[in-house]
Amino acid sequence: MKKLFLFSLGVLLLIAFLFIGFYIGTKRNSKSSDLKTSNTNSVVSKTNSSDTQEKTKAKEVDLKSLMERLKSKFPAIRETKIYTEENDPYDMLGKPKWYIAGAAFWDERTNYTVTEGEKWGTAAGGSVAVYRNKSDAVEGAAMLEAAQGGVLDPGQFRRVDNILIRVSRDLTNSQQVEILNYLESQLN
Repeated sequence: MKKLFLFSLGVLLLIAFLFIGFYIGTKRNSKSSDLKTSNTNSVVSKTNSSDTQEKTKAKEVDLKSLMERLKSKFPAIRETKIYTEENDPYDMLGKPKWYIAGAAFWDERTNYTVTEGEKWGTAAGGSVAVYRNKSDAVEGAAMLEAAQGGVLDPGQFRRVDNILIRVSRDLTNSQQVEILNYLESQLN
């Protein structure tokens, strides 16, 4: 009886998380913004003149260079990739209120196995997502924070202006913090 109750509780929590994720996803997709990319590896955001001053401040980042530096700093990072519409594991690249550019890295300490053609992301090691503006990144961070500690725990993350840095929950706390600190230092 106790096992059935725990199983039912787990299913209810999973349904609640999925509903919340769906609700936030539809809410986030209800608005649109302009996007300007200088190339697939480096992005900067552009906003409408009616947007607030906060939304006009966006950090630019060269994701390819950032991933190369990360890979050379941490020998356990075996592979990196820049998100495209074809390989984005979450299928949100460029959609309103979501990230306009992103990259992921595979850290062998997660025991995740990357296979050819697979759409892998944060669970393999970590990711960096560049949002159009700080406001969108704040919303993304709030969504991740709501899931922490639950069944769908996203692992540790940090927001640097309009950028979210995430690491796999399968890494130890000290490994997560070390990678987060390094990436944050590279973005400041």
